[in-house]
Amino acid sequence: MRRSFTLSRTLLAVSVLTIVSVAAAFALGVSDDAPMAEPDARTPPNFGRLVVLPANLVFRVLNFNARRPPGPSGLRSFTIENLGRGTNTLAVTVGAISGTNAAEFQISPPPGVYNFLVGRAAAMTFNVTFTPTTDGRAEAELTISATDASGTRGRTTRTMRLIGNARGPIPSSSVTATATATATATPTATATPPGGGTTGKNSADAPGVIANGTTVTAYLPLGSYGFTQANIAMAVIEGASPSPTPVTFTSSHANSCAVAPSGEAVCSEGDSQAFANFDLIPAGTATTAATIVPSTSQGSIDYLPGSCSGCGMVIDNGLGTGAAGLAVMSASGGFFTLDLGNGAATPVAITTNPSEPPGPNFGYDSVHHLILNANYSLTSTTPPITSTPPHFQIIDISNPASPLVYDLNNDQTFFVPGTAGTTCMGNAMTDNDSQFPETTAYDSVSQIAYVSFHTPPDCESAPPDTIALFDMSPSQVTFTPGSAGASGTWDTAAKQIQALNTDFSLNGIDVMSVEPTNHLAILAGGSAGFGALQLPASAGTGTPPAITDWVSANMPNDPDATPWNGWSLPNGVATYVSPNTGKSMALMINALENGGGARTGIARYAALVDIQALLAQPRDQVGGHQVAGANDGQALVTSGVVTFILIQ
Repeated sequence: MRRSFTLSRTLLAVSVLTIVSVAAAFALGVSDDAPMAEPDARTPPNFGRLVVLPANLVFRVLNFNARRPPGPSGLRSFTIENLGRGTNTLAVTVGAISGTNAAEFQISPPPGVYNFLVGRAAAMTFNVTFTPTTDGRAEAELTISATDASGTRGRTTRTMRLIGNARGPIPSSSVTATATATATATPTATATPPGGGTTGKNSADAPGVIANGTTVTAYLPLGSYGFTQANIAMAVIEGASPSPTPVTFTSSHANSCAVAPSGEAVCSEGDSQAFANFDLIPAGTATTAATIVPSTSQGSIDYLPGSCSGCGMVIDNGLGTGAAGLAVMSASGGFFTLDLGNGAATPVAITTNPSEPPGPNFGYDSVHHLILNANYSLTSTTPPITSTPPHFQIIDISNPASPLVYDLNNDQTFFVPGTAGTTCMGNAMTDNDSQFPETTAYDSVSQIAYVSFHTPPDCESAPPDTIALFDMSPSQVTFTPGSAGASGTWDTAAKQIQALNTDFSLNGIDVMSVEPTNHLAILAGGSAGFGALQLPASAGTGTPPAITDWVSANMPNDPDATPWNGWSLPNGVATYVSPNTGKSMALMINALENGGGARTGIARYAALVDIQALLAQPRDQVGGHQVAGANDGQALVTSGVVTFILIQ
């Protein structure tokens, strides 16, 4: 039996080898009858693929009880790369460290948006430092997400766990310094950040903020609509102890500032002849005067929508010669750009056909290089008030020399639904007052654009609080090019105007700034009222995105006993993620008023608001949206939700 079985196996092996040999001959083209391979006419694949290695970071135990204590901190690294196909760029957002012990971990390079070409040669290494402040285990998280214009394969979001452990006694030098509003050092212009920090504005509001290590610095225009105060202030708002005294830079009537990663600040200016100029403040120099680069736009000294003389300002860190940044300014003559990497460059006007009013607080998508301009223009400020129709224009400046322009399809149907409602000062107002789009902001992670609406006049009773949401994800938004130099059109399948009317007392919303890492926003509507939003974290489902939670509160008087009056155009607010705590923060500036209610200048103190802590405050009722009276006003300072910072 065994011999017969062996013979059968031998015959079977020979048969298999024969079949394989014949098949191989055909596969290798030995036969003259083998068909010729047809060329592949399909388009080569083009997509991004996010790879983060390792998936988590676990630090070695820092045993300070040992005979040979370690250094005060531990270091681990991870790598980000784009292992996709083709030539597209993968835009990767490295978020701020969050979680229970976020303050004990620091990342370098800092959080921000980084662009990755395909291939391991373009990979980038990030270092995370664990510096314990208490004995025991420390945990935090780091979220990394990616988008590609041609699409992505695989997971587009990674959440990395950071785990450290320490055994005491912990060295005192490892404790992170806290921010202070006390100004004790001698004024000096050399306090300008030397560069290498992070910055970003998704709306062209007034303050410009940059984080460099543990130091956060703000550039603040000292002028606004309603008064003609000049100059620009620079103040350290977080991370320095003692805090340097604010520095003043000489300029004309500055209105909005932004800061490039190099540390160079750029502000918009309307001079005494109403020309719109770029004011440049280089990093690390001893100058106390801004360098003026004039544009060709001349308007008026007022800063009403559509007629600003140098209004909103943002910087696109991915454009400009040598990736030094491209400054974008709105003015009465339209939008203007300035290449910060070319010292001989002059401002370039963006031509649109047809032209639309430039919004003072336009939004900006730095990943796709889009100006988001929801707009209108007041044509008469005396009763009866009149304005142009509202629009929402998108300008693609990926190639600054050849911008592409798109107008929202059927914008009047969206912004002015139904018939006009009450009449106020001779001006017909719609029921939700959505015909005056005021501020456009953008969440670069969720890819949702937001539009707030100008606070209605006092004579309209109980104006609603409304915000428009636009899903800008690739699966929802469409862009149709125009022809013969005319603007194209755009639209999204998922958009809505959401009313925040339940137990919410801002009396209309116009001021808005979005912090995209944690999907939070700060709001204001004039006077002492301000608030916060919890924004949707994702989109792309076809359902209009919706704000999930909101709360309003009242700002207390500052240390000078100055009441909170809010700010004029451009909006006096900016948001960022604290490099010291990982929290989403909002910087808000305040105006002085005389006895008659006229605004006369900027207050000496700004407010620094912990946005998440504001949302977490007890409410006046279950399911309500107003901070409880016992926790409102001055109590917000006591609880640490609001901190006042000396800015001039």
